[in-house]
Amino acid sequence: MRLRRPLVSIGIPFFNPGPFLREAIQSVFAQTYPFWELILVDDGSDDGSYELCLRIQDSRVRVFRDGKQMGLAARLNQIASVASG
Repeated sequence: MRLRRPLVSIGIPFFNPGPFLREAIQSVFAQTYPFWELILVDDGSDDGSYELCLRIQDSRVRVFRDGKQMGLAARLNQIASVASG
């Protein structure tokens, strides 16, 4: 019997994060544990960060945007509702 390793969900809500979003995403990819999903949720950014996220070519990454600015608590709840891990 093969044991399945647990999936870890990592959520990053963001609003105009500047260069810090790229660093946060890179830190996730640098992890040695391979069974993860990254959930990126834009909270109404207008600095190009959403477009940066769309360029990520990895099936473990999901990007969400609804054009609204709802705040951190709402975005964390959104992440929890879509997480698989």
